[in-house]
Amino acid sequence: MTTHTFSPDPKYVNDTMALSEHDLRAAIQKRKKMFMIIGLKVAHKAIVYHKWDSKKGIGGKGGGPVGGTIELDIDADVTKNSFMKDKENIDHDFVFEYQLKACIPSDDLYKLHPAHER
Repeated sequence: MTTHTFSPDPKYVNDTMALSEHDLRAAIQKRKKMFMIIGLKVAHKAIVYHKWDSKKGIGGKGGGPVGGTIELDIDADVTKNSFMKDKENIDHDFVFEYQLKACIPSDDLYKLHPAHER
């Protein structure tokens, strides 16, 4: 696994916000908090295993005297089991993890704050 970290300077952060795509401009104009990627972990091939097991069902029990000395007991149980297990090979590099830092609006600029990392 390879780790890449980024430390964007304030000019880069503000230039990025100023040149942002049309979809983001409304959020920037409303001075919303934005996030910037500051780190990536890139995996070089992997084997992924999936396992899923589920059991669903209902059951009931009942009974009572039918008359005289005859008593009736009824039991019912319906169960459904589902199970899945598979394995997948990923034979290429892929982003396994990323780290974000909040770009907080301050005056007319955006600033990266270390307290707002995710």
